[in-house]
Amino acid sequence: MQYNITYREKDKGIQFIISYKLNGKWKQKSKQGFKSKKEAKKVADKTLNLLKQDLNDNTKIFKYKAIFLLAGTCGLRLGEILGLTWDCINFQNNILIINKQFKNLPNGECGFGALKSKNSYRSVPMPQSTILVLKEYKRKAVTDVNNRLFLYKSVQATSGMLKRYLTKLGFNISLHELRHTYATTLISNGVDFKTAAQLPGHDIEQTMKTYSYVNDDMILHATMLIEKIFQKNF
Repeated sequence: MQYNITYREKDKGIQFIISYKLNGKWKQKSKQGFKSKKEAKKVADKTLNLLKQDLNDNTKIFKYKAIFLLAGTCGLRLGEILGLTWDCINFQNNILIINKQFKNLPNGECGFGALKSKNSYRSVPMPQSTILVLKEYKRKAVTDVNNRLFLYKSVQATSGMLKRYLTKLGFNISLHELRHTYATTLISNGVDFKTAAQLPGHDIEQTMKTYSYVNDDMILHATMLIEKIFQKNF
């Protein structure tokens, strides 16, 4: 976070002004009435720490929202989400390019690796809601030398963390279930099985076997689940 603190002598005592940059715009927090600069600085430092904490919490929640949207509205696996780099996001054509994943490697470390199968290499259209969140997230996010969207180091640990967060929100589901909700929504809206298999990276036989039983109650459940998660909690 970019910021600076200035101090001024006012009629009512010393004033501090914290100027900070948020989403490309400069904002300010200030307070006056202090007897000395030392007294003002103590309160200014505390205010700055609280401000940083608030911004970090907001960024973390926004990060979770981006991850859940990528699973629920684009059908990505967690490894695929963690393997995304910003060059995979085509904002001009509203397309996600899935060409790698973040996974456990033979040397015992986690890093980029091949996808699950040849069907997993694909391009996926992004709905406008997901595009808007990713654009805003890009302005907030920190990246690394690989230009990753999400800097988590372990797929398993991240899966558990996201599961706990969803439980905290009152949802007894996993990220993988959001991915299945995506496929259910595609089929319920008349998307053919071939396309419904291609977008999540499945084969057609697997998709027909898994989703041929989709009924009205399941469609309603999938729709309500997405609405509850993204409209109520973010």
